[in-house]
Amino acid sequence: MRSDAAPPLDVGITPTWTGIHTFSAQDVHNAGASLGTSGNLATARAASTTVGGFDLQDTVSRATGDLTYVLRNSANGNNMMVVTGDGRFSFGYTTGAAAVMPQVGHVLSFLSNDAFSQAGSPTYVGILALVTHSDTAETVPELIGLVGAVSAQAATGLSAVVVNGVTGSASSNVPAALTGKVLACFSGAFAQSASLPSMEPLTKDINFGKNAHPAGGYDHMTVLWAPTVTTSSLTGYPSDANRPGIVSSARLCIQDWGAGSAAGSAFGEYWAIRGEDSKGATATFPAQTGYIKMTYPRRTGGTTPPVHACHAYLEPWPITTTIRTGALDGDLVFDDGSNFRKGLWEYAGAWYKLLQHKSVDAISGAAGPATLALTTGGATGPATAAQNTWLQIVGANGTAYWVPAWV
Repeated sequence: MRSDAAPPLDVGITPTWTGIHTFSAQDVHNAGASLGTSGNLATARAASTTVGGFDLQDTVSRATGDLTYVLRNSANGNNMMVVTGDGRFSFGYTTGAAAVMPQVGHVLSFLSNDAFSQAGSPTYVGILALVTHSDTAETVPELIGLVGAVSAQAATGLSAVVVNGVTGSASSNVPAALTGKVLACFSGAFAQSASLPSMEPLTKDINFGKNAHPAGGYDHMTVLWAPTVTTSSLTGYPSDANRPGIVSSARLCIQDWGAGSAAGSAFGEYWAIRGEDSKGATATFPAQTGYIKMTYPRRTGGTTPPVHACHAYLEPWPITTTIRTGALDGDLVFDDGSNFRKGLWEYAGAWYKLLQHKSVDAISGAAGPATLALTTGGATGPATAAQNTWLQIVGANGTAYWVPAWV
């Protein structure tokens, strides 16, 4: 029966359809639509690279901040996904004043508060990224869990002081409860496993030095000790056949980018590590402070040849004419013996030896007055290269010894 039949069809009825109804035109539901107990929403749209199987369209022109899509649990009022008309997405599980709402200036936001989480299911990770390569038929150039990139293409309107690919922050209003814990902007750990529990180790390495951290560790970046680089040994350390060449918490190269490659006016600065005092002249009184604290490596025994361990290693390099010309007071360098005598040199208007091997500058004149070369191996001699006096030294055995001296 048609709706315009006589007698007319009562449009107020609530029929239950048992058969399939096909609508050749788009139907309109002014009060919304419910999928009932089935919850099924299917599409038979042909595969395409230009249109989606499900094409959700908003036909209203919306202003910035207006909501376009909301995924909500109506039973408890918690939002799980909100999308604004200007393309900002927000995910989480909250309600009320802390509801998941897209943040101004943020394309993608993850906002959650475990006060709204279901019992026994607290939320403690904002984003977890796991990328695994296990298909030998696939060739992947790299594996990266998380990538951040920014691009500034215009100076006008860019008022930001910081332009970062990835920015992290950590905060707490209960510092007393953080004793023995780490509060870090960034933290990282590596392990030999493809499972999520191993990527999120339950036991954190919060020991610094010989004792537990005395209070909360407020670090811009914390790198956790990797307990299992490989599972080839019971202790979690690699076997001899499975050892990596280098294992480090951080490998920081001197950046070779930013200034011209052609010889000319020097410009810019290249550093692997650069530290600055963020407070400037503001007086603070810590019990201990400094830019670098280096513990001595403990993994040094039981090998042949023995382990080369040191607090810091300065690679020897020739103090060439170019280096001497550009040196400033306070500069330090290890000369490899190509130009100066091997050892540590400091620049203070000229290069001065701080440390060197046991050899000394050659002294001649054993049969008569001794003479010292004015410059031997880079050493600076006396203004007058003629010995004019002797220093007498009496040894423990009572024997007198003489050392040539220039005054």
